[in-house]
Amino acid sequence: MEIFGQYFAPSLQNLEQMQYNFFFQKYISNEKNFSFAGTHVSNFSKFMFLHLTKFTRAFEIYCLCFVNKLVIDFTDKKDIKCLRINDFGYVLSFNYTNTFEVLYGSDVTKFCFIHGKAQKDTDKTNMVLGIDETLSGNAVNTSFTFAKFKKYFQRIILKTGSEYKDWIRDISGSDTRLKFEIYILGHSLGLTDHEILKEFFNINSNKVRITIFFHDEVSEIRAVEKTIQMIGKDELIRRVHGSDWSIRFVNQYDNENGIMKHLDEMETRLC
Repeated sequence: MEIFGQYFAPSLQNLEQMQYNFFFQKYISNEKNFSFAGTHVSNFSKFMFLHLTKFTRAFEIYCLCFVNKLVIDFTDKKDIKCLRINDFGYVLSFNYTNTFEVLYGSDVTKFCFIHGKAQKDTDKTNMVLGIDETLSGNAVNTSFTFAKFKKYFQRIILKTGSEYKDWIRDISGSDTRLKFEIYILGHSLGLTDHEILKEFFNINSNKVRITIFFHDEVSEIRAVEKTIQMIGKDELIRRVHGSDWSIRFVNQYDNENGIMKHLDEMETRLC
């Protein structure tokens, strides 16, 4: 990151300034009174979304031709599995590639690609690249000029995976005494995905145990902070204490409860 900031930031700043000047001259400079309303802003939104769509397709091609191919090439030669657990009934993936599916999927594993999946057929492109909700109050339901840039809106339009809602319904309606184990790995618990993750945290705590994995002290602190933002301080405190816990934070390399293999346990150190 230091190298990026030192050598490339100035050129990026210049590029951003050039883009700003272009957009200002093309869409705003003719307005007598500057405001984020009217035809020019609408055209600006359409112009930006067109380029976002093109970038999404370019990124999809990269995922297909490089990321997916890399996984296939390595799995043909070596064991690169990083996880100690290999039996998963349900996988909610926030990624666009089939990496997890190739390495750990089985005939009984059910997948849900909540943000879409990289595909060759352009007619089936459904990758979501967006931001979280930026409005508040009644504006959320009345202002849609930039709605198409938001994840929730794209998920509706692109009809991305929603199978996880059926899983939650089945768990909630289950009469088994055994608790369902939910593992959260490699996710920042960022605000953008709170509305999805919160559905799992809202399941009756008598039915599930949620393990949130972290990789170092900083990521542990952030995970706790993000969880508090999502469910509240009092609720988290209630659920992490005692023998009947329903939420816990675990180092992913922990010898007893961790999910990731140590380097010396793997045939290759790709991970």
